[in-house]
Parts: sequence; C-alpha cells; structure tokens
Amino acid sequence: MSEQEYVRKYMLKDIFKRNMRFWWLIVICVAVFAGGLGYKKYNEYQKRFAKIELKGTVKQYSVDYYSGNVKGESLLMRTQTLIAVMTSRETYSELVKLSGYPLTYDTFVELVICDNDGTKDSVTARMQYPFGSDEYSIVEDSDAESFMGYYVQAVKNTCDRILGENVVYELGRSDRSSVTYTASDEQKQAANKAVIKNAFIGGVIGLIIPVVIITLIYLLGGKLRTAAEIAFCAGLKLLADVKEDDCSQLEQAELYLEHRYGLNGININLIHIGDGGEYISDKLKESFKNAGYKADVTLTDTNAADVNAGAYRAAMKADASILVAGAGRLREQDIENVVRTMALYDIEGSGVIVYEPHR
Repeated sequence: MSEQEYVRKYMLKDIFKRNMRFWWLIVICVAVFAGGLGYKKYNEYQKRFAKIELKGTVKQYSVDYYSGNVKGESLLMRTQTLIAVMTSRETYSELVKLSGYPLTYDTFVELVICDNDGTKDSVTARMQYPFGSDEYSIVEDSDAESFMGYYVQAVKNTCDRILGENVVYELGRSDRSSVTYTASDEQKQAANKAVIKNAFIGGVIGLIIPVVIITLIYLLGGKLRTAAEIAFCAGLKLLADVKEDDCSQLEQAELYLEHRYGLNGININLIHIGDGGEYISDKLKESFKNAGYKADVTLTDTNAADVNAGAYRAAMKADASILVAGAGRLREQDIENVVRTMALYDIEGSGVIVYEPHR
C-alpha cells in the first residue's frame, strides 16, 4: 500500500472519529429537524381537518341526472360534459332569471356541488345548508326546497338548449338528509404517513448538516494553537515547548533523551512539520555540543516538495525519532497524516518538540 493510499484510507476513519466526538450535537440536530418538519406537516393536516370539521352537521338536498345520452365515447367524458353544463354560467343565468335570487356566479358555484362516483352514467347535484353569503342565504327548509326547485328547472332548460331536448333527464330526488363533516380514516392514515415521511426527511437533513459542517471544519480549519494540543493530537510525549526567543525548554528534551538513550554516539532524526524545523535542529546540535554529547541530529522535512518514502526509511535507522511541529498553522489532519505515515514505516516516535514563533 502506498503512502497516499494509507493516508487516504485512515483519513476516513479520522473523519468518522471526529464526527463521533460530537455525537450529541448530531443527535440534537436530527431530533430538532425531524421533530420540526414532522410537526409542521402534522400542523398542516390538523388545520385541514379543523376546516373540514368546522362545518359540523349540515342538511342537504340532492338530485340525480342520467348522462347516458350525452355525447361522449367514455363515461368520464359524458359525466364531465354534463357537470360542465350544470355548473355553467348559462345555468346560473337561467336560475337567476327564474327565481330572481340576487346571487353571484361565485356564490352559485359554491352552493351547488356536482359530482360522479365514476361507476354510473349519472351525475348528482347537491345543495347543503344553512348557507350564507353577502348577497344570499338559505336557512329554512322551505328556502332550500324552493332553491332546488328553481335549480332543477334551470338545469332542464339549459341542457335542452345546449345538449338537445330530453337528452338529460332527472332520475330522482332525495329527501332532506343530514351530513356530518369529519376527517375520514383514509385521510387520517394519509396524514400519519405524510408526518412520518416529513420527520424522516427532517432527520436525514439534521444528520447531513452537522456532519458536513464538522467534516469541513476538520479538513479546512481546526488549527492547533498550543503545544498541549499538538502533543495530544500526535499521541506523543511533549519533550519541549520552545518559544522563539527562549530555547531553555530544550534542556527538558535533552534530559529525557539522555535518560532513555544515553546520547553518546546516537542518531537522532527530527521529523519536521510546520515552521521552525531547521531552527530547532540547529539549536539541538548546539545544545548537545555544549553539553558534550555525541549525538548526530538529522532532519526529515515533511514540508519539502520532494519528500518521499526514502526520507522515512532513513528515519527508520535512527535511534530516536522526534516530531518537531511548528504551532499556529497546523491542523489536526496535518499531524495525523504524519503520525500515520510514521506508523506505516514502523517509526516509533520518541516525543514531540513544539516550536511557537511570535504571532
């Protein structure tokens, strides 16, 4: 497996781990979006049902008309043609002419409901009341009977004139009946399905948004500012936190290396990432020389354009490999990529030295 393939493979794991750190935020977003969109759809259906049930119980008259003689190749065409005539402006004008009622065409269309069940060559006209508008109202049974009488005559006169005499005829009238408006079981089931669907969509949106944001922050941002952050991310012991004008902290690194390796005739390789690698390398050489240690310090610069597997293989021969990281511009991803590559070549990190230039 190449270095690039290795890094790419484990980068996906890192992204997953980073998102899992914020599992609580993802859960909250999923719950909020799922609940919000689900409630929105639920509220829409509740308003629809309330509007339906607002009518309560009403009275109605109905009359059935035969449409079998109307021209048309199908049941749908015949019934639709008859409905168009029964609710036309011609029928409306005939009704006003016969009755003298001061109603508008919009009120007429709202008052008279014509439909077909799709199985028979007939159309049913219904008129429900009590009914009221700005210019006309029906309250009493006698008012309703009178209106239906005029309407039936208007339909006959208009159909005879437009469709032909005796093409459309009345099948029968129903007695006055009561109708209670309420949401049907089918409507309620459809509402439940719509709410669940909306909640699911909301949950998916609530999952995607935080995951995308967390991933983008991880890939594009998330800069490591302090030595402690860099050491924690690298999973290595912090040997020294070197300030630009104060290298006294390198003494801690010397003591650690002396205790672990002896520092007499050993090869120390600094794996450099970020700014300051050459600076630290020179300071270590100078410090070891002043202390009388025989340590050969080399530098593997991961920032160089021509860095390759050979540089890491050279680091494998070193007695100690120390990660030198320049703080301020590094991201977690940068540190993790280097640490992963070290693991690929079986390079055991001895620790990390962090260089913090003035900002």
